[in-house]
Amino acid sequence: MAQISTHPKLVLLLIFLGVTSLSAPALGASLAHDTGHTQNSISTPLAAQQTAGTTTPNNSSQPRHQDPSKVQSEEELSELEQWMAGQLSSRLGDSTAKLSQSEYQSARSVVGDRYNNLLSKYVEVSGRTEGTKDDKRAKQFKNAQNNQENYADNVSEYRQTYNEYQQAKQNGNDEKARELARQLENSSNQIQRNGQDLTQNYQNLSNSTDANFTAETDTVENINSNISDQQAEIRAAEFTQTELSASDESSESSFIDPIIVSGELVDENGTALENETVQIQLGNGRVNNTTTDEDGEFSFLGRPTLLPLGEQSVMVRHVPNASSIYLGSNDTIQTDIQQVDPTITLFQSSKRAQFKKSVTVSGRVHVEDVSANGVPVVIRSGQTVLGVVKTDSDGRFTLSEPLPKSVLHGQKQISATVPLRDRALASTTTSAPLTVQPTNTRINLTGQAFDHRNISVQGNLTTAAGVAIPNETVVFRHNGSQIGTAKTDRNGTYNTQIHLPPKLAEKKDKSQLRLSAAYAGNQTSLNPSNAGLTVQFDSESLFDGSALIWISIVGLLSFIAMSGFAIQRSDWFSKSEEVDDSEQFIEEAVIESDTNEEVITTEVTTSLLVDRAKTAVTEGNFQTSIEMAYAAGRRHFLSADDSISEAGQTHWEFYQMCEDKGFSDRQLEQLHELTQLYEQATFTTNMLSRESAERAIEIASTYKSNRK
Repeated sequence: MAQISTHPKLVLLLIFLGVTSLSAPALGASLAHDTGHTQNSISTPLAAQQTAGTTTPNNSSQPRHQDPSKVQSEEELSELEQWMAGQLSSRLGDSTAKLSQSEYQSARSVVGDRYNNLLSKYVEVSGRTEGTKDDKRAKQFKNAQNNQENYADNVSEYRQTYNEYQQAKQNGNDEKARELARQLENSSNQIQRNGQDLTQNYQNLSNSTDANFTAETDTVENINSNISDQQAEIRAAEFTQTELSASDESSESSFIDPIIVSGELVDENGTALENETVQIQLGNGRVNNTTTDEDGEFSFLGRPTLLPLGEQSVMVRHVPNASSIYLGSNDTIQTDIQQVDPTITLFQSSKRAQFKKSVTVSGRVHVEDVSANGVPVVIRSGQTVLGVVKTDSDGRFTLSEPLPKSVLHGQKQISATVPLRDRALASTTTSAPLTVQPTNTRINLTGQAFDHRNISVQGNLTTAAGVAIPNETVVFRHNGSQIGTAKTDRNGTYNTQIHLPPKLAEKKDKSQLRLSAAYAGNQTSLNPSNAGLTVQFDSESLFDGSALIWISIVGLLSFIAMSGFAIQRSDWFSKSEEVDDSEQFIEEAVIESDTNEEVITTEVTTSLLVDRAKTAVTEGNFQTSIEMAYAAGRRHFLSADDSISEAGQTHWEFYQMCEDKGFSDRQLEQLHELTQLYEQATFTTNMLSRESAERAIEIASTYKSNRK
């Protein structure tokens, strides 16, 4: 090629004209939108004997244990299950070791996200093996994780509160120190219970696996012992012990024949304590309080509502205030709980209702004339629960909620139910008539064709009044045949790609296609609705077939010829030899653009798709953005290797095909991530984030310049 160093303006102009003349074919971008099954791949180590964290690239040469779905024999599954159990046990052990070093945050993180990830894989593998032992072990590992996290939090909180207690003592703030000492007392009791549960978890796992948790058990017991001894010193320094004694006047009790408790409260020297709070616990957080008189005596009654039937232990507690010098004490009484039938009386109930219009129900739960407080009441219409409320101190309840679409229109019943079983109060239900009116809906539809195979459609589904209808299916049809579906989001909108059936896709001479969107309103109180759209393919026909290449070449030659003529007549160049060099450059540029036209067209097309993805993300349309980015990536790989076939390939089948073509690990990792993002955008109902869309664009942008 001749040297043109003295004419950079001509070089830039010719390059610009060449790219401009080829920009039209870029509009014929091919968007692959396949609806195939998801490929679930679990990245685990090479074999059961390998150490944690050893992985291999996710390609066709991966070992069998990289993907448990490919492990078929019971022996291989058992080997993998044992390895995972060992890794989970090891993480529990590491967490306990961190506890012994007072590294509480680290102790928690060791059994955090990575533990959860490994546990989910363990659950999948154990579900494929014979028997139920490993399924039970999976629950044991989960229980151990929960207790381990709680134990780390509780011990950490105790240590922090203890430091605050010591500071208050040093500052001479006795009242603050006593309040903190009471917090430490409660925290210490929780740690003792939590530690016992955790060591029991260790024992269960030792019995069901090859793991040895002796060291971990010793560590937890040592921590508990240390805190117990420390708390005994605090207790002796800050509090005076009390003793509470209580008795029940009758061996049987019920809501209508309540528990009557009497007793006394004294200090460690036997001195009666006046004006101290005593509390009876009646189950599910329900309590009755009273105070001691000048002789330290107390008496009160408790009406059981949620206590189980039969012989029950009911706790009576002394509850000192936070700054009191007295330490709490308790006693228990035994009583035989008998059941009674309550009554629900409705004061108000909506007679007519419609989707998203408020339904109001109010009433009272009582036995004879005695109100039942703290009782749950479930409000339903048919099988649809409208809400759950609790009765107040007068036994009253009120619920006002918008009617969901799942309540079918027509003559219905609205019911209030006390949903108890084998409790002091029996279950009961009261109903009232409710007329549910149907609601008209409206659907709109817009869209455009990307090429002869793919159509992008958008729209929303609302009531006639404009109220969004979420989580409903819209069906797309052509000539009565279903060709796609979409699910509305929480705002009632939908946005999806329709991959035309082969018979429609192969009609490359089509200029337009009539498309309908229909909502059926099945199993709802919503009326059906539909909309139509004529999709134009006029512009696409210009971007298909071999004629497109020749049109591009002719366009390029025409622009170059006209530009060269204009340049020759201008005063840009004054020497004849410079013109000759330019003519030689033009001739070589034409030859080069002819031989590399496919590559240039592909790059521009990929750029166009990436630009569309960027535009969509700025408009907040993250699904379309990810789909555009995936289409750019797919187009890149198709052009990089002519042997890759696009026809009939789902997104994961396309990825597997690329695995066999010798692309680098980095390229395959990016394609794998992009495919996962595409699948999340297209086949799940999860909310998409801007970060996901921007990551997809970041990957797709690398394809502009990185060609195989």
